[in-house]
Amino acid sequence: MTMFSWSARLSLWLALAALGPSGCGARTIHLDGKPSDGGSSNPNSTPDAIAPGVSIVIENEETAMRIAVDDARVYWLSRLPDNPSASRARFARVRSCQKSDCAATIVTYDELSADLGGGTFHYFQELAVHGGNIYWARSSGTADHSILSCPSAGCSGPPKTVVPNVRLTTMAVDETHVYWTFYVDGAIMRRSLTGADAPQAIALNESQPDQILVDATHVYWIANRGMAHAAVKRVAKQGGEPPVTLVMEQNQASSLALDSDFFYWANDYSVGAISRCPLSGCAGAPAMLIAGQAHPSALVTDGKSIFWMNWTGEPTGVQGRAAVLRCPVGACASALETLAIQTFASGGLSMAVDQSDVYWVAQGEDATNYGVFPHATIYRHAK
Repeated sequence: MTMFSWSARLSLWLALAALGPSGCGARTIHLDGKPSDGGSSNPNSTPDAIAPGVSIVIENEETAMRIAVDDARVYWLSRLPDNPSASRARFARVRSCQKSDCAATIVTYDELSADLGGGTFHYFQELAVHGGNIYWARSSGTADHSILSCPSAGCSGPPKTVVPNVRLTTMAVDETHVYWTFYVDGAIMRRSLTGADAPQAIALNESQPDQILVDATHVYWIANRGMAHAAVKRVAKQGGEPPVTLVMEQNQASSLALDSDFFYWANDYSVGAISRCPLSGCAGAPAMLIAGQAHPSALVTDGKSIFWMNWTGEPTGVQGRAAVLRCPVGACASALETLAIQTFASGGLSMAVDQSDVYWVAQGEDATNYGVFPHATIYRHAK
């Protein structure tokens, strides 16, 4: 794909947007200027600009948000609608779809959270898939969550409660345990997936921990996420030793990713950079892969390339517009590519990678201003 500066890419999108909708819906326009499907994919959105090679996994999914992938399927959370006075009941959903030839979704779990008469509004957040099972966190409108699980093929009856009534901001799963943290109480916790043991604190008194990830031996997290003096830390998965600070004095670290050798993070707002260091920690200054980014988030990597989202600054009402970017880790600044410029809501900033592709969700615009995004689309592109 021909490379453009950021300003040139944004100018290209603005020119494409001026083409306006086609028929009753918006046209999806490639970055090379060629229309794709005639405009039926996202009728509530102004035109999206997408690169050649971007394909749709599934479209017209209500309020699709956090996504995850395994060898065969894409999984996502959704809900509809947020508005208590809406004309239909509210649901929280876990859904999945084949990565290719997605003729229909599988409703992994579908929960009626409240009827029109009111009641507690459940919503789902945090999503992981591992070892043939899918895991998610359910909130009942308070800080307390339950971590639930079902087979990836779908629930047969109610989901299994792995951890009940915990305070949770983010979670991760490996072969034997689920790990979670809550940024207020500063604890890094774990419990076996069988639920046979009590929750175990593997680190305490941490400063606003968030964005936890795990590898074969350690749990990693951002301390003071989004603050001027953020850090990346890790601790052994079994606990029993003090946490180690891998890098410190980062300006508003906001996103974390791992491969087999390095950890990567994005610094948000005033810095706008993506950097990396060995998993053992930074010996000296971090290696900055790219600077000059606009609120980078949703960072993922396969060790060869990095993928993330930047805000474009182009307003769309209550939503924001974001660009999906990629570059090779060894030549990021000189080989930056834009895969898409699309409409996102805050809950839609989510990406995932597998052996062959990168995936993301674009929620589209909310015509009601009540947090309802009836035309969300999940996309994929070869890595």
